[in-house]
Amino acid sequence: MFKRPFGIVGFSGLGAAITPLVATLLALSLPAHAATADFTSSYKGGSSSCNTTYQIKGKEPADSSRHPVFIYMVGTSDTYDNAQAMAAVQGMADRGYVAATIQYANSAMGYCNTLSTRSKCIFDQASAQSAVAALCARDQADCSKGIVVGGFSQGALLGILSKNFDARVEAVYATGAHKNYIIYNVNTCVGHGNRALPQGNQNSLDTGWLTGTGAWALNANLDWLTHFTAP
Repeated sequence: MFKRPFGIVGFSGLGAAITPLVATLLALSLPAHAATADFTSSYKGGSSSCNTTYQIKGKEPADSSRHPVFIYMVGTSDTYDNAQAMAAVQGMADRGYVAATIQYANSAMGYCNTLSTRSKCIFDQASAQSAVAALCARDQADCSKGIVVGGFSQGALLGILSKNFDARVEAVYATGAHKNYIIYNVNTCVGHGNRALPQGNQNSLDTGWLTGTGAWALNANLDWLTHFTAP
């Protein structure tokens, strides 16, 4: 299947210089699920208990099929539907996923107990109020095909913890995630062997995650995630 490169927007400056042949090649590069539809929803989240309403913003293939699910979370103090988040959401919707970015209580960082609560509110498979429940209940979603996760900084840490609360999470790319911050040492919950997610299912393309220096290689990471779910 052809994949659409996110760099296509860079061709806009060529204007009339784009030949019919180039235009044809660009059209051929579009993925099978290029037509997507927007959606919004909500769930109950929080830092100490899951009792505050937070927003979900997503995109899904505009077809009649059912699809695996992608969940993204931004970093501390970031707007949940910022450009980085929506680029990842659009990219996974284009790849055939019900994809969404999740708002959460991200005004400050936290220790493992706080991070675990925030992650559980999002990913608790047993709760009808969780974000994953809201997404898996969508007509277009089939979470039995697998759930994959992306995130930045604190959002990456919540992603690393996600399989603790939903066994259907298959892989996570975690960008800019530390295990030991100046104030917060979170190795006891996010380090290898201290969480349910296997080492090989976390961010295998971004080896700099340990120090937070890994590049945000969008297409490479999104393509990597697709290997862990059923079509």
